[in-house]
Amino acid sequence: IDQIQLMRHSLAVIQPSLFEGWSSVVEDARALGKMIYMSDIPIHLEQNPPFGTYFDRNDSGELARLLAIGEQTLDSGVNVKREAIGRKNNWDDMERFGREFLSIAQKNSGIAR
Repeated sequence: IDQIQLMRHSLAVIQPSLFEGWSSVVEDARALGKMIYMSDIPIHLEQNPPFGTYFDRNDSGELARLLAIGEQTLDSGVNVKREAIGRKNNWDDMERFGREFLSIAQKNSGIAR
């Protein structure tokens, strides 16, 4: 709860990982419609959140430049509009996943639609 509230009231989220698995921080930012600066590792590229910006994982200067721009252009605090977009996108993604999963299961079980 604390982490989500910190994210909601921040200017943006930073995920500077050099390596890791699927990032729940990226997914939280996606669900909240929050701007997120991410290192350009393959898993972050795959996650591809709508309000995400990538930086070269080996270039701290690039991240610093992006943050300086963000400080001037982003608003802190809760963005109800973006959170609504995040919730809708999240719901749409879950529904699409469920339909695709059901389709695969039906094809593999021989059950007709």
